[in-house]
Amino acid sequence: MTTSTKLSGAALAPKPPAKGSFPLDHFAECKAFAIAYERCLDENNRVTSKCRKEARAYLECRMERGLMVQESWDKLGMSQDRFSDPQPGNAATHETRKDEGEGFIAGSRIAKRRKERSVQGD
Repeated sequence: MTTSTKLSGAALAPKPPAKGSFPLDHFAECKAFAIAYERCLDENNRVTSKCRKEARAYLECRMERGLMVQESWDKLGMSQDRFSDPQPGNAATHETRKDEGEGFIAGSRIAKRRKERSVQGD
């Protein structure tokens, strides 16, 4: 029991989620889509960006069957432009892929840049 309840004598009412309920799929209406998404994640080392189409199909199934509120794809982070492949010359994408393969230590790039700047400043 919390202190506020002891002092006031009244129980605090629970608050519902901000977006409303997110019912479970008791009748397995979207199970095939969920399995396809999980399989995609397994095949792609849990990199979610490679499974956006499967994620979108799963969310679409849930919205069509009333298992979640209808929401715009932009609000869900699933706009069409997010489905295009990254540009091959994108340095950030290249660094990320390199880090994913080799592992990385948080802040190591910043330390490297600071060291380079201090050498240039001397």
